Amino acid sequence: MTDFTNGNQYFSQIVNQAEQIPLLNAAKAIVPTINTQLVSSGFIWATNDPSLTSKKLYSIVGNSPNTFSTLASGVAQFLNINPNQPSSIENDGTVLVLPPGAKIVGAYAIDNGYVGGLLDIGMVQITGSIPTPHLDDFFGGLTQATVNAGGIVAAIPEITATSALGDQGDQPMFTPTVPSTGVTGVTVTSGSNVTASSGLTVTIYYVL
Repeated sequence: MTDFTNGNQYFSQIVNQAEQIPLLNAAKAIVPTINTQLVSSGFIWATNDPSLTSKKLYSIVGNSPNTFSTLASGVAQFLNINPNQPSSIENDGTVLVLPPGAKIVGAYAIDNGYVGGLLDIGMVQITGSIPTPHLDDFFGGLTQATVNAGGIVAAIPEITATSALGDQGDQPMFTPTVPSTGVTGVTVTSGSNVTASSGLTVTIYYVL
C-alpha cells in the first residue's frame, strides 16, 4: 500500500530547485525578483504605484454589433459580449459591462475589414438611452489603417488628467476608472460613416 499526502499523487515529476524547470503553467505567481532572457505575453502591466501593485490584472473582450458596418458618422454604439449580435442600449445581458471601480490600463482593437473614419472607443453608462458619443474615450482617433492592423494602447500611472489612454499611438498618461455606481458599457464611434467591417473586437485590460 502506498501512502500519498493528499494532492501529491498528481505530481508528474520533481525538479531540483537549482536546475531549470522545463515548463511552468501557473494561474497566479508572486515573484519578488525575476531575471529572464525572453518574455512572451499578450499584455504586461508594470507599475510601482503602491495602490495598484496589490491589484489583479484582468481582461474582457467586446464585439461590435451586426449593424456596425453601416454605423452613421458620430453615432455611438455599445459593444456586445458576443459577436454578430443586434445593437442594444439596455443592460439586457448582451451588452458588454465593465466592472465598477475597475481601472483601465490598456486596450487592443482590431477589425481588418473596417472602412470608416477615425474611431473612438470609450465608456458610457447604460441607461436605456442612445449613448453619448466621444465620452471618456480610452481609444481616441484610431485611423482606419491602425484598426485594420490592430492597435494597442497601454497606460502608465496617472501623471496628468488627459481624457484618453492614448491617441493614435501617443504615449498615454491617464488611466480611466469605471464609475463605482451605475452600469457602464463600452462604446464605439466613427468620425465618418462606416461602410464595411468584418467585426470589431476590443480587448480591455484592467486592474481591480
